[in-house]
Amino acid sequence: MKRSLAAAAVLVVVLFAAARILTQGAQPARTTVTLNQGWTPAVATQFHYMTQGTRLMPAAWLRALRLPDGTPIMSPSNLHRLGFQDVHARPTSNNPYGWPIGVTVDTIGGVQVAGLTCAACHTGQFTYKGTTFRVEGGSTNADVGRFNTQLRDAILAVEKNRTLRARFDKDAVAYGYPKARLQRDFNREAANADLWLLYTAGVGGTSTVPGPGRIDAITGIMNRVFAYDLHDAHNAIRGIAPTSFPPLWDIWRLDWVQYNASARVPMARNVGESLGVGVVTNVVNDKGKLNPEPLRWESSERVYNLYWMEEALSHLKPPVWPASLMGRVDPVQAARGRKLFAQNCARCHGVAKIQGTTPTEWAVRAIPYQKIGTDPGEALVFAGSRFDASVLGWGKSVSGGYGASKFTGEILAEAYKKAGITTPAQVAKYNGWGRTSTATSPCAYKARPLVGIWATPPFLHNGSVPSIFDLLSDTRPSHPILGNPEYDPVKLGTVQKNTPDTMTLDTTKLGNSNAGHWFTNDKTRPGRIGPALTNAQKYDIIAYLKVATYADYPTTTVKQGYPLPCDRNFDWANGKMPDLRLNAK
Repeated sequence: MKRSLAAAAVLVVVLFAAARILTQGAQPARTTVTLNQGWTPAVATQFHYMTQGTRLMPAAWLRALRLPDGTPIMSPSNLHRLGFQDVHARPTSNNPYGWPIGVTVDTIGGVQVAGLTCAACHTGQFTYKGTTFRVEGGSTNADVGRFNTQLRDAILAVEKNRTLRARFDKDAVAYGYPKARLQRDFNREAANADLWLLYTAGVGGTSTVPGPGRIDAITGIMNRVFAYDLHDAHNAIRGIAPTSFPPLWDIWRLDWVQYNASARVPMARNVGESLGVGVVTNVVNDKGKLNPEPLRWESSERVYNLYWMEEALSHLKPPVWPASLMGRVDPVQAARGRKLFAQNCARCHGVAKIQGTTPTEWAVRAIPYQKIGTDPGEALVFAGSRFDASVLGWGKSVSGGYGASKFTGEILAEAYKKAGITTPAQVAKYNGWGRTSTATSPCAYKARPLVGIWATPPFLHNGSVPSIFDLLSDTRPSHPILGNPEYDPVKLGTVQKNTPDTMTLDTTKLGNSNAGHWFTNDKTRPGRIGPALTNAQKYDIIAYLKVATYADYPTTTVKQGYPLPCDRNFDWANGKMPDLRLNAK
């Protein structure tokens, strides 16, 4: 996409008719406001529905599958409960079935299939006093893990029940699936249904349930690569490290991405992400035997589409605080907050421009998990888990970080060849701004600049803190509520009120800790950043974060990026890495 496509910012207001009825009952009319972020409506729509080459299942099957009460899984009522956006979307050329943002259609293996786009997880939405606010590149409130569980359960129910199978077969054929292929293809899918779900990571009684707005992405990618794609159920590990979906504006500027600062090249990061949500690979055959090259590394990756999306994101701006709808910010209070932010937060969260980089990169600090004190799950699972990759000739005990990076590199190299991207200059361009491929496994979490962060609650990498006010405090809710879309503009967070579709988070479980990043007078508390702040100081910082722009943001220039820490001792509190395997040999 040429940069000119993302022209002047627009404010789009769409009034939904009050007559729209869900099976849950009449929903109140709402105005949806798309915040001023520099994208045209056409660019936003393309981002919402552009395929990455991922496959959930054939599109006809997705249309035919039903919940236990007979409601279609893709019904507006169910999608609304799951937190998806635009559940009443009208069919268009790039969304032929009127599915919600993030669910798309592609053709893979000669069949029309449904898949997830980047927007499924990275388009935010919240409500305030009857108005719904769309945040492009923000954090979804959707329960993607529960959606995938519904799909698995529906497939297994159809497999076991003749009446359900007859209805499914009839509907799937009516929706366009080839009748001659249906029985064979469905039986194969049902046989792999449990293993297929593993790449969403939030499964099994011993896993930590992600819930609304979270997913265990790192574990999902590793399970997809080492368990599902290698047809080796013994490699599957339980998910104990769910994370909130991070915002996407300015990520192209950061020298390291992912919460644990494990990736540098934009395209490699995107290929890893798309593998985690269902890109089709051909590493082994149906019997688990290694396929010959180049078939082994062929996939359904759409590298031209991934490049378009990365270019589009380079024009995405942080959302601007909608003062006319959510309240004017006192400039004197914001000025006090800026000073406090510079004193207490800017060392880690300021902008650090790296000299001599084109376009200018921003160095991000990766803080060791012991120092920041937050839940160590994601960082340690990525660095400390081991997988059997002997079928690939890589050994019986390959680290998740090394193995996933190597696997991604092979898939990407073959995708480039298939797309005709072969010269060093072309590879450098599509990798992203000429960056060289580097991956690492630091036992740390990165700190990013916080312009626009007000629009992305809840906070910390695992979404365990409901508001900025709580994050700046020395005590926090022990059982925060996830999934309430109503926004709290005073504390900058989500309203803590249960609804039928919310989840109460138990912060004592693995992966859910809300500890760390403390402002406290207790100098012995792990993860202490600085002294306790008064409520007035917290609200001053909140006022600044509402209106912060890069024109007034703490900014420095550095000669090079910051070193990445890595603790090679992967011990947990109990003295060793827990055995996360679901099916130990």
